[in-house]
Amino acid sequence: MLHRGIVVEVTAPDTLAQNGGSEKARHYITMRARTMAIDANLLHDLWLEAYKTAIYLSNITPRESLRWKTPYEVITRKKPKLAHLYPFGCKAYALKNDILKRQKLQQRALIGYFVSYDFTNIFRI
Repeated sequence: MLHRGIVVEVTAPDTLAQNGGSEKARHYITMRARTMAIDANLLHDLWLEAYKTAIYLSNITPRESLRWKTPYEVITRKKPKLAHLYPFGCKAYALKNDILKRQKLQQRALIGYFVSYDFTNIFRI
């Protein structure tokens, strides 16, 4: 490969400084997702939801490198709305609309736990 001008440079494993911004971002997202999942005391099977939520929150968190703007704000030129945010793993209720008239005393909601955002007004429970 040297005759083509390509030089292979091997980096030390687990050294974020050598692997650039993508490795640092991955480490940051993993740390945030792990912290949220442990704090919420949720099942290990919900790790994907913890990652999705960590990425979503990262995109609406101001950064010093962007002059204290969010990545969302830099791209869309609009400030993100934060009124829809809920604590990861908090108790949530899903409304049941298909209850028959003769079952008036049945529960009208399913109890679950908030795990992720699909949109600003749609949540994953």
